[in-house]
Amino acid sequence: AGLAQGAVLHVTAQVPVGTCDEIRRTLLSLRPGLFLMVAYSPENLRLGQAIERYRKPPLPVLGSDDAGALDRLEKFYAPCGVTWQRTNLRTAEMSKHALNTFLALSVTFANELGNLCDEVGADGHRLAEILRLEPRVGSKAMLFPGLGFAGGTLARDVQTLRRLGAQLKLATPLLDGLWTSNKAQNSTVVLRLHRLLGGLRGKKIAVWGLTYKPDTSTLRRSAALEVIGDLQREGAQVAAHDPKADPAELAQAGFAVAEDPLAAAAGADALVLMTPWAQYRDTDFTRLRAGMAGTLVFDTAGLWKAEQVTAAGLQYLDIGRGRLARRPG
Repeated sequence: AGLAQGAVLHVTAQVPVGTCDEIRRTLLSLRPGLFLMVAYSPENLRLGQAIERYRKPPLPVLGSDDAGALDRLEKFYAPCGVTWQRTNLRTAEMSKHALNTFLALSVTFANELGNLCDEVGADGHRLAEILRLEPRVGSKAMLFPGLGFAGGTLARDVQTLRRLGAQLKLATPLLDGLWTSNKAQNSTVVLRLHRLLGGLRGKKIAVWGLTYKPDTSTLRRSAALEVIGDLQREGAQVAAHDPKADPAELAQAGFAVAEDPLAAAAGADALVLMTPWAQYRDTDFTRLRAGMAGTLVFDTAGLWKAEQVTAAGLQYLDIGRGRLARRPG
């Protein structure tokens, strides 16, 4: 009711393509005769960097089907000194889908390459550094092997484009394969533990880090919970630790949670590091070794240096460094 004639509605939330047109139709149905211009910019915020990214958006796109709206928004944002890329409304909406899906493709390519490197004794992380030197790849390309991306931004946009393809009856085999590959990546944790421990039934596995990333308390989209569920289905006993996980969410976890990381690892046949909290960086590996029943340390996040771990008599495993070394021939 408060919108004036000629108002510009600037949407910056991450929304599926076509949402802005739907918003405009809804508002006009409530206010017939209203002259309303709608514009869209991809959401550029990041936790802890909201103001910086507002002032200097990494994806500076302004989209609208009304040139007047773009002119007014450029004038509004002029103090930020940003050079905006002007485009139509749906191209602007698609830009965020395209960016995140490209990043998802990079992550998935790196993970598949890293899995191959592990088996043949190549170093996928060094390979990433080399590839980044090629100008067509770029110095910031997401090419380091690890776990799959979780159900946040990247997964949401991949799924958005897959649903769009289904609605339009257009095949998306690349995106379908990307989704399948990423879903399978986290299962490599359990597969490798099964292989190196000679099975998982009756084994105790310690898991450090439960939140989906460091410096958050939520377990939503947590790869650790996915891995723990797979371990339990294989008959393993799990003891876990996380410095900040929400106690209310942990109460529903269905596995043992220790208040101290070394206590979680006591008697464990293997330790899996899932979330690379800073406090785990300075682990006393001699004490860790003394308390464990086995020797395997699986660092899925690449937090530690192999020499740190092996010096204490432990076996170190990560993703993509070639340590499985099953050489062909």
